Amino acid sequence: MKLRRLFFAAAVVAVAFAFTGCPGGDSRPSVNRIALAEAIEAAEALLDATEVSATGADVLPADYWAPQAAHDALDAAIDVARPFLQTGSQDQIDAAVVALENAYDVFYALRERGTYGLPPGVIRAELTEAIDAAKALLAVTGVSVDGTDVLPANHWTTQAVRNTFEGAVEAAEGVYGNAAATQAQVDTAVTTLTTAHGVFFGARALGTYGLPPGVIRTALADAIGAAEALLYATEVSIDGADVPPAEFWTTQAVRDTFEDAVEAAEGVYGNAAATQAQVDAALTTLTAAHGVFFAARALGRYGVPDGVDRSELVAAISAARSLLYATEVSVDGTDILPTEFWTTQAVHDTFEDAIEAAEAVPAAADQAAVDAATETLTAAHGVFNTARRLGTYGLADLDRDELDAAISAAYYLLGRTEVSADGNELFPTVYWTTEAVRDTFIAARDAAIYARAAAETQEEIDTATETLETAHGVFDTARVPGRLVTTFTITFEGPQNLLTAISAGPVLRDDPGYIEVAQTPMPTDIRWYRAGGQIGSGPSIYFTDIHQGQLGVHLVTVSANIGGLRYSRIISLSVVTELPTE
Repeated sequence: MKLRRLFFAAAVVAVAFAFTGCPGGDSRPSVNRIALAEAIEAAEALLDATEVSATGADVLPADYWAPQAAHDALDAAIDVARPFLQTGSQDQIDAAVVALENAYDVFYALRERGTYGLPPGVIRAELTEAIDAAKALLAVTGVSVDGTDVLPANHWTTQAVRNTFEGAVEAAEGVYGNAAATQAQVDTAVTTLTTAHGVFFGARALGTYGLPPGVIRTALADAIGAAEALLYATEVSIDGADVPPAEFWTTQAVRDTFEDAVEAAEGVYGNAAATQAQVDAALTTLTAAHGVFFAARALGRYGVPDGVDRSELVAAISAARSLLYATEVSVDGTDILPTEFWTTQAVHDTFEDAIEAAEAVPAAADQAAVDAATETLTAAHGVFNTARRLGTYGLADLDRDELDAAISAAYYLLGRTEVSADGNELFPTVYWTTEAVRDTFIAARDAAIYARAAAETQEEIDTATETLETAHGVFDTARVPGRLVTTFTITFEGPQNLLTAISAGPVLRDDPGYIEVAQTPMPTDIRWYRAGGQIGSGPSIYFTDIHQGQLGVHLVTVSANIGGLRYSRIISLSVVTELPTE
């Protein structure tokens, strides 16, 4: 749907210029038929650009085709809509627009590139999609020197930027139409064009024609661009089962809500009468919607083996991306507002590389590989979070290092603390407080951030530091482990290898590298506890310590590595009556 709508939008932009000419006034009719005229023109243009074929074997690779029945259906839909250009109420016209757009979508979905002269065995479908998307983006992007001659609703780039992207598209088309191209060459062309697409997309900007000076819209334009980029990078799915694990998705309802927020922001941006307060409010609203949509995204599960739980990896990636999005880049923070965080470009890039490595974990990866990627990204998250600093733009020259450290520590501690009424639903490795306690500490943190920006003397900074450190201690003391403990029993019947027995039981990790088996007594009753989630998911628990001895009573413990920290707990006292045989 995303690509079809992009093509439809491209056709509509062209028709809109034909109807309205250059930017300027127009005489509006009592019944608005422009949208219907645009829809008809777009549908006719699509028909003209699509050959008729049964299989596509007689159509050149550079051209598109669809079956005769599909052509007939769209042609009929145009004929039904056309009379409303001359007559009909606004409701009838609007209904005709919707019906024709739906027919357009159906026809577009049936179009394919020709295969005349192309050998079988080399899959070009992904390259086709990349070329189509690139051309659609070019069609809805104008050319300008500075955007002052482009309407606020339209995007533009310089001619040089456009030429570079067009060259990348032509190169990809050359590979597509080359009958001798190998699969490796086709795949490389996809990667190259996708990269060029991202560069071109990021270089686009909204026009400023007709916008009065004095109202600063730059930040709003940037936010709209970021939102559009996020939408483009997010697929639509019901449950993610049809989306590759390296790509993100949301439901259609979530996407529609965010698209509505983007459209509302674009409306404010393009409104010449909008005040600075309205522009700023639109920026705040869109930024909030961006955060909600970003948090709702999840990685796909297509090709992921049954039984492999990637939920923690997905959560870690989402948290990392959110943190990266909320962090600016600066050399020293003097250009960053006191309420915003920053890191250097090098720190930013290192963390982004870690995120991309986690996102690139293959779909077929086993649980051990997924867990390892989660732990690595969690560690990188901690390093990046510690490196973040609040900006100092416009602040008096005071020593804020200790206060900054206290604020960072507060963020870190809050991030490691859940909210609960009694902790009964949380495992012992998870700490919690009540919401009231958490809110009090958040208020103390926010007060410190405010004091950091407003302070005029070192004494005020030092007081804010001491106050936050005190609140930190109170909050930390109030944190307690969860109370949910899950146990189950493994019973051994007769002498056997302990490793074999454990591997046969419901154990999270049975890697021999984590289990001591040499001369290990065989307990008759081992009790385990889970750190979170269902068996086979959640933080990894390693059976690492079996205190060895002779026949008699033995202490058995289990250790868990969670978020880079190690937890150990006594599981049981076991009576051993005989030793296992190898």
